[in-house]
Amino acid sequence: MRKFFIRGGLFAMILWPDFTRLGFACVSRIYTFGKDILVPPICWQCRYLLQQSEQGHGLCIACLQGISSVAPSELIDRSQSISVYAVGSYVGVIQRLICAKKNGDVSASRVMGKLVACRFTELCTGADLLVPVPLYWSRRAVRGYNQADIMANVIHEYTGIPVVHALKRMVYTASQKGLSGAERRENVAYAFAVNKKVQEKLIGARIMLVDDLVTTGSTLIHASRALRSVRVGSISAVVAGKVVL
Repeated sequence: MRKFFIRGGLFAMILWPDFTRLGFACVSRIYTFGKDILVPPICWQCRYLLQQSEQGHGLCIACLQGISSVAPSELIDRSQSISVYAVGSYVGVIQRLICAKKNGDVSASRVMGKLVACRFTELCTGADLLVPVPLYWSRRAVRGYNQADIMANVIHEYTGIPVVHALKRMVYTASQKGLSGAERRENVAYAFAVNKKVQEKLIGARIMLVDDLVTTGSTLIHASRALRSVRVGSISAVVAGKVVL
């Protein structure tokens, strides 16, 4: 009898990881099924129920049509260019989505990621790596998350492109709001450094920076400078909103 229990215990220990994974998978499916029934997907802005074709964006057709499109732009830095693609101008629903981070609304960041992924699917799939623009550690601690991280993870879900935290924010920078172009550039100068743990992955890679908002482009320019120090292949950027000056 003793041998029986010993063998049974060893057998259970061997199979325990498989049982655990199976259990988590079942719970996840039950949760997803129940959530869709009890809490059906709704438009982030107007709270109307989303049709099947609208769920990928997180917004209903009417709210999507309210987004003011903007043309791609080029940031020039030391004879190097960075193509920046924005879902829309910083007004209306785009502005509300971006400002929702102040209230800790993670769902708004997920919607921004969906909008970027759906609008720029082909563009994103041409990149090798998604690199979210980081926050300084204290700001992230207060907010609880980085909106660019959430966006990049959602884009990864849609495209399969790996997310690499290639940048570190080295200094605390004041809010860019209300600063002139020159003050913005000075504010983020030397703010970024490359994460040495992933440095080899960056060499020759086509990088797609991910952020929620671009105004003058100072943040993207200085983030790109740090990345170019390790000889990346090319750098582009996708954002949810763009301030039209």
